[in-house]
Amino acid sequence: MVLVIVLLLGACGSSPAKPSPSPRARSAPTTSVDSGNGALDSCLVGTWVDLGESDTLSYKGTPVVMRGLAGKTVTISSSGIETSSFASAAPLQGSVGSSTYTVTGSGTITEIVSSSAGVLTFSDVNYTAFSETATLAKAATFPPEPPPPTPVRYRCSATTMSLAGAGLYARFRRSSSSPATASAIPDLFVYTAAMPSPGELFVWPRFPPMTEMDDNDWISGITWTASEISASGSGAFYTDLTCGGPAASCPPTDEGTVEFRATQPKTCTVTFADQSTGKPQSEQALVFDRLLYILTSGPSTGKVYSFSSPCSGASQSPGR
Repeated sequence: MVLVIVLLLGACGSSPAKPSPSPRARSAPTTSVDSGNGALDSCLVGTWVDLGESDTLSYKGTPVVMRGLAGKTVTISSSGIETSSFASAAPLQGSVGSSTYTVTGSGTITEIVSSSAGVLTFSDVNYTAFSETATLAKAATFPPEPPPPTPVRYRCSATTMSLAGAGLYARFRRSSSSPATASAIPDLFVYTAAMPSPGELFVWPRFPPMTEMDDNDWISGITWTASEISASGSGAFYTDLTCGGPAASCPPTDEGTVEFRATQPKTCTVTFADQSTGKPQSEQALVFDRLLYILTSGPSTGKVYSFSSPCSGASQSPGR
């Protein structure tokens, strides 16, 4: 039971040759807000109040979507000790057929938490002071057994924290804290004709330095700036369609510069390609819903393209 473990207790000179596709650069990173050096992100330190979370459990082999735990508190020390208190936590509830399935926790859980590249990892979980009960249609039943701790993506700011994984989403507000170091910059969703369907999700500060528009056109050397309401980037546009031979033998031609503009932050369920398998996966995320690129120099100066929207519906994928 991931939720019990993770949430109950708590990613300049001459024209360059076309870059080879890099899984690291072109995949959906699970990065977020820390430096990725394995040390605990200082933004996480403090006491957090659960605003509600959801996860999918299994009841006798049947998946059950469970929601609840508002009021649970999670305290994370600078040494990485996390203590979760269920004194004021709402129960988890879901439906099995026409019956309500309820899981109620009490007491506290302690564990060790660490962060790396926007991912939280849990270890040394101690349930000694924790207990839980479960009912189905108000009749007592056995509570679910928690599996080993599962890493999750996180986002942290001066006032809020969220956790996300496969079928898992939780929101917290800060009760008391040490100085926060991160801001809630939305994720960037990118889909082009060269991307694996259904697109890729990038998490600040690892927005992509290069993106292929199709098999013959790409933008490289992209530098980004971002805030909680918008992001912008600029790079050089290249093509290898300027000679009559095979694409591999055609030297790239610099077609000008491109400016990216990402706006309209929204929270929605985003579907994107899994980093390791390329298969579609979905999770709830705060993401820029509108992404444009504008040709700012070259033969097509002023032309504007709209990327696919992750929340509001697809636009035509840019590419030629």
